Amino acid sequence: MGRNPHMGRFEGVGQKDREIIERALRQTNIYALKDRNINELSGGEGQLAIIARALATEASVILLDEPTSGLDVKHTLEIVKILYELKEQGKTILVTIHDLNLARKFCDTISILCCGKLFYSGTPEGAFTEENIKQVFEVNVKEYKHNDTTFLDFYK
Repeated sequence: MGRNPHMGRFEGVGQKDREIIERALRQTNIYALKDRNINELSGGEGQLAIIARALATEASVILLDEPTSGLDVKHTLEIVKILYELKEQGKTILVTIHDLNLARKFCDTISILCCGKLFYSGTPEGAFTEENIKQVFEVNVKEYKHNDTTFLDFYK
């Protein structure tokens, strides 16, 4: 499906398309699953397949909605690593994500929506202030630092 934008109405998948698809499957570490139906994959494998499909489009901008939602730590870190590598290749990655700690650690720019409007856009450090968290999410936050990483703990 990722190659559909590059094919004519009744055109089949050509050799170049197969090579691009294969590269996307290898890049997401799911080449061994290529012959399985997506309905047979685990949640993490399915998310990786969806990312592989996005990669196969060869788009310069990739938009992902909750790419790590419901995943275990292993698959979450695999997806974050792939997204970081794509960013390093010059691709623009836009993700919606509700895990604020993950967003703070891995995103360059954070945009927060509140009541259907843009509430904040800028650095992760500026996004997750006590005042912003309380106003947007109606909870309190305490920051914890470990080595060079800051973690957020939320409470009512």
